[in-house]
Amino acid sequence: MNNRYKSEHYHQNKIEPFQVIDDWGLDFYLGNVIKYICRAKYKGSELDDIRKAIVYLQYYESKLTEGE
Repeated sequence: MNNRYKSEHYHQNKIEPFQVIDDWGLDFYLGNVIKYICRAKYKGSELDDIRKAIVYLQYYESKLTEGE
């Protein structure tokens, strides 16, 4: 990946979020949950990123429970 697109808040761990998302075969919604959780302590407000992750997780849950 081109280094100019690498933000520091995604590179605080040995494994980058996109590697986890690809390896686990996650869709857009669960991929965003991983992304926001991984960067929460390193970018802006930790609480904001946790809340964003919760929004994506709740939306994913609603898709799973449609028609129940």
